Amino acid sequence: MKRHHEYIIFFSIYILVLSILYSYKQHIEGFDDTTDFLKSNIALVVGFGTIILSIIVYIIYKYITKPSSNTA
Repeated sequence: MKRHHEYIIFFSIYILVLSILYSYKQHIEGFDDTTDFLKSNIALVVGFGTIILSIIVYIIYKYITKPSSNTA
C-alpha cells in the first residue's frame, strides 16, 4: 500500500519528461502559429504542475500516516 505514492511520483516524473520533450520538439521545429506556442507552454505547465501536486500529496500522506506518539 505504501508503494502507491511512490508510483504516483514516478508517473508524474514520466509526464514531466514527456512534456519537456514535447515542448523541446516544438521549439526545434518552430511554431507555425500561436496555437503551437500555447500547446508547448501548456505541456510544460501540466508537466510541472503534475510533479508539484504529486510531491504535495506525498508529503501530506507521510504527515497523515505518521505514527502517533500519544501514549495513554
